[in-house]
Amino acid sequence: MGWLPPQALMNDSSEEAYRVALSYTCLIEAYRRGNGEIVETALRQLKEDLLDWHGSDLDAARLSAEVLYRRSHLWSYVRGLYLLTLLLMLANVWAKSEKVTRTAGLILLGAFLLHTAGLGLRWYISGRAPWSNMYESLVTITWGALLLAQVGVKGQARQIMIPIAAVIGFANLTIAAHNSLNPSIEPLVPALQSVWLNIHVIIILLGYSSGALAMGAGHAWLFVDTFRPENQRLLARISQALYRFYQYAILFLIVGILLGSIWAHTAWGRYWGWDPKETWALITWLFYLGIVHAMKKGMVRERGLAISSLVGFLLVLMTYYGVNYYLAGLHSYAKGEALGVPLPVILFVVIELAILAGYLWNSWRRILSKPE
Repeated sequence: MGWLPPQALMNDSSEEAYRVALSYTCLIEAYRRGNGEIVETALRQLKEDLLDWHGSDLDAARLSAEVLYRRSHLWSYVRGLYLLTLLLMLANVWAKSEKVTRTAGLILLGAFLLHTAGLGLRWYISGRAPWSNMYESLVTITWGALLLAQVGVKGQARQIMIPIAAVIGFANLTIAAHNSLNPSIEPLVPALQSVWLNIHVIIILLGYSSGALAMGAGHAWLFVDTFRPENQRLLARISQALYRFYQYAILFLIVGILLGSIWAHTAWGRYWGWDPKETWALITWLFYLGIVHAMKKGMVRERGLAISSLVGFLLVLMTYYGVNYYLAGLHSYAKGEALGVPLPVILFVVIELAILAGYLWNSWRRILSKPE
């Protein structure tokens, strides 16, 4: 095991724990007074007391890995690579170079591999799956989106998804770096100490990743339809990728819901209890399923699929974020006690609703302008 968090001292009445708590107090006081020599002495004493407290349970290899993880600033480099990929793809709109496209793809692949290494390192350090809180789940959703963008579609559809995946990667890691999310590696709470954490949660998160990619592809389709409606070939490619990510979202969400019901029966003695998380996950799945069914029946076409992808992601956002903080339930991190919606979330929702209104108005105007 690695270092125990300071909170663990509250549940330990041993003499070693008492000395560690005293050393923490001395260190904080020395730091407040600004005395460098006393701080150094307090740090050395704290290190000795921590080693005594942990005893033979301390895993030196994991500690070394954690030091490497902290010093590497790995996520800043990954975020930078996602941004570089995006800039190259934007530049290629004018350059139209196959070499630039291949270079951007290789950079994105390198960023994804580094991202995977970061998650693997967190898993090794903590000894558990790295998706147990909001910070880790957001980083994992990003990883899932990059994975599906590269292996979930083929050919030219994959090239279309490269800049979309880069946008998602850069945006999500920027949000994860915000001080409102806790990046610390901490022990699992008892409720999450289950093998189902490794299975149920990652599948649900891949469903969210699919929804994010569908939303990105939906924006791309609507953008091209607005400014280059004559490029039907490109619209068809985007629509193909968009439909595929709808399918992935349906698959991952229903499998995740079913596995979650098994975990719920193990943990709470019931398969389904209409908990807010369960309810909104079901609503989101039914929405994606309903749109695909309507498209099969000819009730929804490519434009409707694209517009609905924006609505679908708002449902994903509610299921993933809103339920966790603003609805009290067994899955809630803050038990419905969040002080307010963060400004970035408000801006995103407002912008998405404004874009939706604009696209709907544009579509309605086209219908009215068509000759009978």
